[in-house]
Amino acid sequence: HSSGSSTFSRCRALTSVGGALKVEGAQSLFKMRGGSMRFSDCWAFSNGGALFVMKGLRQQGGDIELMNCSSTSQGGGIYIGLRDGGNLEQDAGSISLNKCYVAGGDFQFGFGGGISVGDSVRQSGTIRLENCHVEGGSGGGMKVRRMLNVSGSMSFSSCRATKDGGAFTADSVYVEGGAKLSFDKCRAKAGGALKLDMGFEQQGGDVSFRNCSTWNVGAQVLKLMSENARHGRGGGAIWIRNGNLTQTAGGLRFYGCGGVKGGAVYISEGHLILKGGKQDYVECVASSGGGGVFLHKGHVFQQKTDLTFQSCKAQRKGGAVDVSHGSYYQSPGTLLNITKCVARDHGGGLFASESLHLADVDFRENFAWGSGMAAIARDDVVMDSMHFTGDGESVISAPLVVVQKTVNCTASQQCRLRAREVQVNEFLCPIGAGRYKGRLAEGCLPCVAGRVQILEETNASCAPCPSNSFCSAQYLRAFPGYMLSSDNISRMYHCPNSMACPGGDLPNKTKPMCGNGYTGLGCAECETATHGKSDVDILQCIPCANERWLQAMQISWLIIKDALAFGIAGASLIGDSLEEKQSNVLLNQFMAFAVVAGSTLSSTMNTKTLKQFSSRNSDIVWWSGLLQPDAGASLECILGYLGLPKTVWHSHLISSVTPVLLMLLFAVIKDVPSALMVGSNCFLPRRWWTTDLSLSSPAALGAAGAVRAALSGRPTGLVAQRHSGGAAKGPCDIPYQRISTTVCILGVGALGAEDGPEAFYSLATSDPFSSIAYGRQYPRSAFCVDCALARCTVPESQVECHRSFATHHGIVDDHPFQLHDRK
Repeated sequence: HSSGSSTFSRCRALTSVGGALKVEGAQSLFKMRGGSMRFSDCWAFSNGGALFVMKGLRQQGGDIELMNCSSTSQGGGIYIGLRDGGNLEQDAGSISLNKCYVAGGDFQFGFGGGISVGDSVRQSGTIRLENCHVEGGSGGGMKVRRMLNVSGSMSFSSCRATKDGGAFTADSVYVEGGAKLSFDKCRAKAGGALKLDMGFEQQGGDVSFRNCSTWNVGAQVLKLMSENARHGRGGGAIWIRNGNLTQTAGGLRFYGCGGVKGGAVYISEGHLILKGGKQDYVECVASSGGGGVFLHKGHVFQQKTDLTFQSCKAQRKGGAVDVSHGSYYQSPGTLLNITKCVARDHGGGLFASESLHLADVDFRENFAWGSGMAAIARDDVVMDSMHFTGDGESVISAPLVVVQKTVNCTASQQCRLRAREVQVNEFLCPIGAGRYKGRLAEGCLPCVAGRVQILEETNASCAPCPSNSFCSAQYLRAFPGYMLSSDNISRMYHCPNSMACPGGDLPNKTKPMCGNGYTGLGCAECETATHGKSDVDILQCIPCANERWLQAMQISWLIIKDALAFGIAGASLIGDSLEEKQSNVLLNQFMAFAVVAGSTLSSTMNTKTLKQFSSRNSDIVWWSGLLQPDAGASLECILGYLGLPKTVWHSHLISSVTPVLLMLLFAVIKDVPSALMVGSNCFLPRRWWTTDLSLSSPAALGAAGAVRAALSGRPTGLVAQRHSGGAAKGPCDIPYQRISTTVCILGVGALGAEDGPEAFYSLATSDPFSSIAYGRQYPRSAFCVDCALARCTVPESQVECHRSFATHHGIVDDHPFQLHDRK
């Protein structure tokens, strides 16, 4: 028993054991309950350079310190000899050894440079071993014949052994509770830190290995084909001869470890079983296979543990893991992350001689000189999902590759799975790359010249560059006056109002496709939250007022302008008969013309035809511009102020309230015929008709079509869309020259065709040879003489009629509204 303080210095046992202290007898047990014991420069010829105990050592407190003690056989500092019951039991206190060693001498099979234990170790206090070593033997820091059970703190620093186990050798290691076990710069020919015969099990605590390696094979300066590397064996940190490495909880970390087979872990015959906790392998290297882990015969079962490999390297196969004769199984819900791992042969991340069954794996910037940038297997590779970063000609290589969910290649411009058969539910390709499928490979490849892909995380292939745009593999810029949608980049839309389309780009959207306040296909719609369509120019969107007083003024103006026009027209009839007066007739005709001319000219000014005309006839266009009013007010904005939907139906409804009330009031004051006459002259032309039928019927039909679409609940739009087959049904589909518009109008009314108004509206807004989306109030383009008056549905046999018509007039730039007469 010891509880006081004692010091032993320069003690010698020339022909026996225990250089300073010897406790003999089968029943002799050395107990320490407190105080301190210090040994320095002690030596023994055989075992126990400082302390020899036969039965065992039990520490319940106090400190034991050994400095520069040595022997020639076992236990350079402490030797506990009894094979059955010779245990080291530490409940509390500390044991510290520095520069203790076994020189080997004539025996050449020394063990335990610091401590040699005949049976087992149960440790709950603190044990520190620094700069301990064995020459010609194993267990540079400690040799334990059976089990090492750790629940306290143990650290090994710069310990080394000529043969196995630079830190210690044992049958098995069991780590539990809040244990903290660390190894730093330990070296040996095999098992740089640990050489275990039966396995390693961790159920808690934290275990870390830093810069541990097989003999002279360091991770920082690794000479993969040097003599030292060839003479070394497996396991830069741990070598398990016949057993499993099992982790249930806690953390297990390897930093900068290097070995021949298995830069960190080498298992000869056994499995890597991961049931919980977390494992990290960072900058571990192997001169053969398995930069992080090498399994000679066995499998990897990753059931719950999160596993990370970073910057691991292997001279041959498996930059992270090499399962030489077995498979890798990963359960759903676990994390497998392999980053910047390299293999000089195959399998930059994983190699398995049999199969890989993976759940969710993340491969980032891995590389292999051979095949399988991320992984390779000689049997099947089956995964739930995979995320790949980097460029890979062959990311996964196997006879059969099955991915049940998604392969995410958004961080890679080239990502292919190579196999005789590839079964993948979905690839997610990045901008500039598209889905590719070949005979023996499938994945994402960069778009070639003339093709583009601007969507993020898409399964789509590269598409041809659309017309009227500047295009590269991952960039699109539409010409001014055109727009396209990211949902369908192969379809370019001509904007009815060219000023609404400044020429936007995708996918960066540094310049939007639509100007401020515009949205939809062809930028033909207005942002409902902030803008509304102008009452005088349906193609123009104007901002709605935010201030209450401005909103009140606009609502007041809606009432005043109708009342003023009605008052001027009806003033001359108060007290008079219904006799026609020349001044009244001229006034009414002027008012009707003014209403229609503004809308007609505003539509005409946005056409491609008139823009070319204006470049040659600038004077005429300047004078005609005087007839085109500004954006004016917006009924849609007023609807928004009142909390009503911004629809065509509601716009017409709210604009009819004041006229109806004025006409009722005038009917009371004067009479019904006078009210009808004045109301029709003031209000009807701007809604349904004009005084010049041949010039303005398309606008009138456009309004009728818009109302018809609103009543039927169908979507309205403004952009004519081409389709591969079929045309919009209507009573007129073949262009006849000089057919009276009145006949078509009467035909629509007589037939009561469901799509009649929309079809007539399409005459002024669309290509005569393309299908039409529903119209919206006013024409989008200029009149095209002899081509936009009628359009009739015909069978496929009459399509040549369309072609001959196009040939006759000459469609320029594939634009239906820009015709040149070839006569």
